[in-house]
Amino acid sequence: MIRLLAWTLAVVMGITLVEPCRSVYPLEEAHTRFLEGRYSEAVQLYSKIMTDSVFQEHRPEAMFLSAISYLNMGNSDMALRALWQLVGDYPSSQWADNAYLELARIKELEGRVKLPESLMLYETIPSRYPDSEQLATAWLGAARVKMKLGYFSEAGEALKRALENGSLDTAENYLDIARFYAHPKNPVRQVDKAIEYLNIIVTRYPDFQLIPDVYMHLGKLYWEAGERSKALIMFREVVIRDPVSPASEFAQESIARIYRETGDHGKAISAYQVLLSRYALSSLTRDAIRKEIDALGDTRSDRPTVSAWKASMDPSGSRASYSGDVMIRYYQLTIQADDATVDFRKNTITATHHVRVKWSDRQVIHCESIQCDVASQTAILEGEVTVTIRSTDGFDRRTGDRFQMSLADGSLISGTGKEGKKE
Repeated sequence: MIRLLAWTLAVVMGITLVEPCRSVYPLEEAHTRFLEGRYSEAVQLYSKIMTDSVFQEHRPEAMFLSAISYLNMGNSDMALRALWQLVGDYPSSQWADNAYLELARIKELEGRVKLPESLMLYETIPSRYPDSEQLATAWLGAARVKMKLGYFSEAGEALKRALENGSLDTAENYLDIARFYAHPKNPVRQVDKAIEYLNIIVTRYPDFQLIPDVYMHLGKLYWEAGERSKALIMFREVVIRDPVSPASEFAQESIARIYRETGDHGKAISAYQVLLSRYALSSLTRDAIRKEIDALGDTRSDRPTVSAWKASMDPSGSRASYSGDVMIRYYQLTIQADDATVDFRKNTITATHHVRVKWSDRQVIHCESIQCDVASQTAILEGEVTVTIRSTDGFDRRTGDRFQMSLADGSLISGTGKEGKKE
């Protein structure tokens, strides 16, 4: 029984305990209380061990586990006192690196003002204990703190060392790595890498307590990457798993917005109606959603709406020509030009001269002409084309002579252009 308890504690703490024997029975009794969650009793027993000369060699172990007990009791002051005493009195013990790791974590949780101290403590472990089993975790902690401080280049180097120095196979660690790759201010941001690590959590740790947050992150990233069907699946998971939370409300609104972007106004309206019926929204938000539903209901026809200074219709009523400050609206697409033609029979829209195309609120295109085929949901843009796409990390610009665009989601299907700099 004593041997089993010792082995269990070693697994829980990720550390190596002494071989149990009769002379350390009080220590094993303290471990028993600890494993049972009786932290107050465990602290009392560990305190006796720390003051008894018979157990002098076990004092670092007792100090560390009493500190963890205090943390579980919510007493961080006493935990800090025990941990600082451990690293001060026993810097060469097998528990010192673990103590520095806990100190770093506590300081990190205390807020931004303590982040430099936390970083110093994380970096103490690879500096003083190069053979520590906590190297990977320490480097990952340093990367996380550097990212919070805005030092993304240094954070990337720390993350690289974390991945090189041991296993990080926990859901919390994978979430930290994903957040680094997904951070909007990270100059080496990689959405695909963030998605990769988040999907590891979904696959290996389905019962992770933060799994709704993981699905939320995946939904946002898939949406940004243009994979709207996958984004919808992720947002639905949030709604199912955490139905009354603010995250669920955001996910439901995102579902409605995705359907609106893809032109499926019926499903968008249904999603907005669920939002109104299920969530405790402010009156201002409710009014805004009702206006959105009304607007979607008014534009469900496949015929575009057009305004211009001059308009003429052919005798059959199937083709209209417009000139002078022409503005054409079709779902998420808005076209401004000097001249335009709409063929209602062929279901095409053509605009020429000083053309400005806006798709939703994230993409603006300047060109000389645009030809829209509503049936195939595609558009051809020609003549000194400049495409500006707004994303979470700035603006992407592309220029060229000819591009093909999807009317369903605004994405560029093909083109003879070059990518510009992000601004």
